[in-house]
Formats: sequence, structure tokens, C-alpha cells
Amino acid sequence: MKALIIIALVGFSMGCKSELDGKTKAKVSEAKEIVKKVEKKVEEKGTTDVASKTMALAKTSYFGFVGAKAVGDHAGNFTDFNGSISVKGKVVESLKIQVKTSSLIVDKGDMTDEYHKKLGSHLKSPDFFDVAKFPKASFVSTQIKEDKKGTTTHLVTGNLNIRGVKKSVSFPATITFDKGVVNASAEFKINRGDFGIVYKGMADNLIKEEVLLKVKFSSKG
Repeated sequence: MKALIIIALVGFSMGCKSELDGKTKAKVSEAKEIVKKVEKKVEEKGTTDVASKTMALAKTSYFGFVGAKAVGDHAGNFTDFNGSISVKGKVVESLKIQVKTSSLIVDKGDMTDEYHKKLGSHLKSPDFFDVAKFPKASFVSTQIKEDKKGTTTHLVTGNLNIRGVKKSVSFPATITFDKGVVNASAEFKINRGDFGIVYKGMADNLIKEEVLLKVKFSSKG
């Protein structure tokens, strides 16, 4: 009987609408060596002698995630982060992002205060991010190249480090320039098990293995 209940819930989970549905899955492989210059120079006329410029990320930037269970999605983000983006003219050369995992917050939605607090604490526990043991997560690009497809403009590849597990991930992103400010956004799925997060959830509320990462940032003007 228990097995039948689990099978039914898995089917229910697959049938429920989720923000993860239809989103791009990142290509994940072993971590790559960091190289200083990652993109062939493609300069606009008159920018040949433009020097590389590294800019900090604005505090309005957003680094979030969406996880899905049998009964629905849960979204959250990290409020304490730092990072930089290096450009030469309108060529993106590199990107670095680091978040403090203890700054994780969960969107409350229609949760009770008690459940909201419980969920936030659970995500910080060893079942998930284990913030006491792994206080930081990071991303460092290894290649950023122009690759226009649909609404995206670039293909970004870099080393993503979560829970001390470092993997190379490659995903499409939209990067634009506006009066010296760089704006970028990306949404892509990863398998949390690749980064050591293997908690399955309760038998009556299973958790999907895929997690949607949502990134939106601007450089400081």
C-alpha cells in the first residue's frame, strides 16, 4: 500500500504545473581550469584600444532558486553576496559571484509563519545547503561567448561550487549594455544530487531532483 501511495504521488508531482517546467537544463561536467581571457576579442569600431574594466555587482542583483515538491514549488534567494564582471568594450571577459549561504531566505507565499520559519531552517541544515559547514557558494566563469538563440545572447560556462562540490556548468544567458552598465539574466536547471544534496523529502511529499537557479544582476554604474 505504501508503495502504491508513493507511485501515485510521483505521478501527481509530474502532472503538477511547476516553474521548473520547460526551463533549460544546464550542461554539467567536471570542473574546468580557470583561464584569464575567455573570449575572442570582437570589438566595435573605435574600441580597439579600450582597456578591460572590472565592475562590482549592484546590490539590487538577485541570486535565487526554485525547488519543487509533490504539492508545489518553493522559491528563495540569497541576500548577502558579492561579485564582479569584467568587460572590454562590449565584450564580456569574466564573471565572479559568491554568496553567503546563511543569508538564504524563503518566499513566504501562503505559508504559515511557523512553517515558513521551519522551511528556512531546514534548507540551511545538512539535508540541504549545510550552511554551518559550507558558508559560501560560488560561481567563476571559464568561458563567456556570444551565442544568440531566441531571447538569449551568450553561452556562459563556469565552475559552480555548492556544498564544497565544484562542477562546470554551461547555460544560456541574456547580457546587454546600457550606458556603461551591464545587465544580465539567466534561468537554468541543475540536478541537486550533482552537488551532494540528496534529501528525498517525506514519503507523502517527495522533492524533485532538479532545481531551478535564477540569476539577475547589473554592474554598478
